[in-house]
Amino acid sequence: MKRFVIGIVIILVFLFSGSVIAIGWSILPYKYSEKITGIFTPKSNPYQQGVKEAESDLAKGELKIRIYGKPDMKVFPLYEEILLRDYKIHLERVAGCEVTEELMEKTRGYNGTSLRAIESRYGKGILEKVYQQVESQRKP
Repeated sequence: MKRFVIGIVIILVFLFSGSVIAIGWSILPYKYSEKITGIFTPKSNPYQQGVKEAESDLAKGELKIRIYGKPDMKVFPLYEEILLRDYKIHLERVAGCEVTEELMEKTRGYNGTSLRAIESRYGKGILEKVYQQVESQRKP
């Protein structure tokens, strides 16, 4: 009987110590993780990064629209020229045809912020108007 009680006590000690260790490890990251690993520091998402970059450029007086992919080379050079010459809007190529989701989100955040500033200065739909102007000049 004595062996049985000792066996149960040993089992309970192991179970209890395992629970304490498990609880200790589960609490430890919450308590120290920010200092040790930075795990709970909120990571800026790509969209917000794009917004911040656009706000920084706008504060410097720079108007830009970021683009990626292959543009229509029959229209693009003249479109880019008119935007730059007449409106001081730079088209900034950030990637070719292969684009990550992160870059697409960052570009969406940047362009959304930048476009609001551009349209408040030159009117709603200004980029489309310039594009239509280029298209009409191109057609005989």
